[in-house]
Amino acid sequence: MISFTKEFAFILSRYPQLREKVFGKAKFMCGIKQWRCFLARIYLLVVVSLPAFAEPPDSSPIPDARVARAVFTSGIEAREPLDRMVVLENSATSIYFFTDLRNLQGRKVTHRWEFDGQVISEIPFEVAGPRWRVFSQKTLNPSMLGRWTVVVVDQSGWPLHASIFEYKPAE
Repeated sequence: MISFTKEFAFILSRYPQLREKVFGKAKFMCGIKQWRCFLARIYLLVVVSLPAFAEPPDSSPIPDARVARAVFTSGIEAREPLDRMVVLENSATSIYFFTDLRNLQGRKVTHRWEFDGQVISEIPFEVAGPRWRVFSQKTLNPSMLGRWTVVVVDQSGWPLHASIFEYKPAE
């Protein structure tokens, strides 16, 4: 334990930025109580930062799960999209997002509508078959112009698909 604390004391004396992160703007002290506090802070710093360095998995937790189709549309008829939209003028205030899901039976899937980095709404669906078509509708505020994103996520929060459309002023 003594060599461990001596090594950290040496490291902190050589790297003042790390010392400030651990201790704040307080002066570097070498008392027993301060070392316990210091070790607790180092432990928290390491534990909190480990997830940031963890590598994300290469594939979905459900290997065969996928979004076969994802389309923004002006309407749905017979469980199919009427058209495909990537730009919508603010004279229209409603848009649909259609997804054709594969191999997600027995799971919950959510359409997460986002605008300007903020989640605006989340619409969950229970998938009951190997091929399942679902859609969500969003009524738009004409002043919320810009890029909108819908992220399709599974029940674990894993993103399966993301689509973007542009909401712009009417010409």
